[in-house]
Amino acid sequence: MIFLGYAFAGGNYTLDPTPTNESDVTNVTIQNGIYDYLYATVNALSYSTDKPTGWDFGTRLNADFNNNLLAGNITFALGKVSSLRVKRRKYGETNWSTIYEQYPIITSDDLSILYYDKTARSNTKYEYAIVPVFGQSEGYLFSEMLTTNYQGIFITDGTNIFNTELDVTISEKRTKQRTVVTTINRKYPYVISNGSNNYNSGTISAQWLEYDHETDDWDVDGGRNYLADLKDFLNNNSPKLIKYQDGRMWLAEISSSDITDTEDASHSQVHTSFDYTEIGDCDSGNDLYDNGIIDAQQ
Repeated sequence: MIFLGYAFAGGNYTLDPTPTNESDVTNVTIQNGIYDYLYATVNALSYSTDKPTGWDFGTRLNADFNNNLLAGNITFALGKVSSLRVKRRKYGETNWSTIYEQYPIITSDDLSILYYDKTARSNTKYEYAIVPVFGQSEGYLFSEMLTTNYQGIFITDGTNIFNTELDVTISEKRTKQRTVVTTINRKYPYVISNGSNNYNSGTISAQWLEYDHETDDWDVDGGRNYLADLKDFLNNNSPKLIKYQDGRMWLAEISSSDITDTEDASHSQVHTSFDYTEIGDCDSGNDLYDNGIIDAQQ
């Protein structure tokens, strides 16, 4: 229809809805009334006055005011979640490794996790995630980035841990078995390398003293006891994870028959050295699990 030269809805976008700016909802207030139910969801494509029967992945609030003000999904989670997994991967990588699993989930306290990752490299950016597990299926993960940074050298078997920053020296070599074969009709020999062995080994030496966080100093007086505990730890026949401040890390066994102490002239400093041999991939969750460093298998 044309009226005085103008066409109703004649423009290309005349009947389009007015553009609106949708901002995040950060709080909800209800007051001056008696309320039986409050429900909020991110699903804006459907609307119903029927009371929802439970949570889904779009639910944000679900409060039935049943003698409490809870609006979360703890009750729902307790009935559905069988365990919580902590996963980790290096920034930029695609594969996750499971480093811890908390189970069974029975009470609301079981949904709270405090876990110290003893297997992370220094100077490395990681992505950590908590994943709810429903039977054998994993739910949506919740992740966070962080960059590790620590000083000195650390040795752990997954339970015990020893560390120091004092006079640390590390010698390292890469070993691959090769055989040199000489023949009578050639000037130069053949080098045969058929095996797949390709591992690191070396020697670590340091002054091992325990750090006292209360005095912010090294416990020199208790150094002999700390060193004795270290030697028992190194000789307990368990695999070790050895980590250094520059990012180097080895899953290794203590391979030397002797643990050697060297004192200075004043006997005030004792440097202890031992050999190690790499036995697995320190970034593999399966290798860490198989050697008892972590309790969860990826």
